[in-house]
Amino acid sequence: MNENPLVHRIWLGFVGLNAAFVTYLGLATPLAMDEKFTWAELPPLHARFVGGLYLFGAVLLLGSVVCRRWTSVAPVIAATAIFTTSMLVLTLLNWNAFDFDLTGPMVWTVAYFVFSPISIVLAIAYRKRQFAEPDDGPTVPGWLSAGLRVLVVVFGCAGVGLLVGRSVFADLWPWKVTDGVAQFYGGPFLTLAWCAWSYSIRTRLRSLRLYLAAMAALGVSVIAVSVKHRTLFDAADPSAWLWFATFGAIAVGALVAVLSELIPSRASGPVVSVSNTHA
Repeated sequence: MNENPLVHRIWLGFVGLNAAFVTYLGLATPLAMDEKFTWAELPPLHARFVGGLYLFGAVLLLGSVVCRRWTSVAPVIAATAIFTTSMLVLTLLNWNAFDFDLTGPMVWTVAYFVFSPISIVLAIAYRKRQFAEPDDGPTVPGWLSAGLRVLVVVFGCAGVGLLVGRSVFADLWPWKVTDGVAQFYGGPFLTLAWCAWSYSIRTRLRSLRLYLAAMAALGVSVIAVSVKHRTLFDAADPSAWLWFATFGAIAVGALVAVLSELIPSRASGPVVSVSNTHA
């Protein structure tokens, strides 16, 4: 029961390749992403931030293809369902914002009409699958568990706020953003909140290896993009400080945790069986 199912790996690999493509567009060719791929106005900073969000997804999804241990990847299919369903719902709510004479918006819409139901079905199918955490290796340090729970609150509140109060949160955003773009950020933030909660209950660092790699990629990429476009941030705005502090802490914390997991440890304990009803 602790084996990562083949169907799970195949599906997440397919979705992960799509996420990797969007990552490339956002980080490497932001102007092309704005002109040819999306429906919204996405200047380079926005496009690159989207690329960073999809980089998190690409690492998590493609990593799930090669990861054999179920405890490490159990939350990923539910996270995929949350993200793709939120994108589908927001697409339907903002249907008039899409120019379907362009190939990009058409591909976007068809993709989420396909990704969402399949991901939901798989999430339901695997929701009660049990797993056993490894009985060797370092345990999750208290600071990491606490930090993940903080991220649950931060990302969860941001995600809900962006979805239901997009105008308010657009005004609070650390750089200029339209209401529509702000609302579409809600889905990724809710997905990040789900992942933070799901992995915060793990007891062994080995179980967080893939997730921490994805979080390190997210934190480093967002900080790099933000520094590149630092002139668009107002140094006197508290939201700008909060932005850099949050993603800087994510980058440093994830990298430190990864290094901690690589350091040999004598910590051991019994195998912990957990019902995967939350994933």
